[in-house]
Amino acid sequence: MATQRLLLVDDNEDNRMLVKFALESQTDWKILTAADGIEGIAKAEQEQPDVILLDLVMPDLNGLTVCEILKSNIFTCTIPIIFSRLRFMPRCWLN
Repeated sequence: MATQRLLLVDDNEDNRMLVKFALESQTDWKILTAADGIEGIAKAEQEQPDVILLDLVMPDLNGLTVCEILKSNIFTCTIPIIFSRLRFMPRCWLN
């Protein structure tokens, strides 16, 4: 069976690092990341992930707008999307 792929779209680098580490250490999923909605749309089209974990609050394009774009695109409309609003401690607290 092929490795499942999750696309994590979040503008916060700490969130991306922590979620990627947590999921990769606990699952056999490959975690792809995008730092904003525009990059997320491009990666979804290019990589065709099995699921997208999408932050709701981002600059430029918020999660709802990104979802609308993905669901109206023939190449990405069937990809399941999970909305998130991750809030982790700043990196300096983790050291």
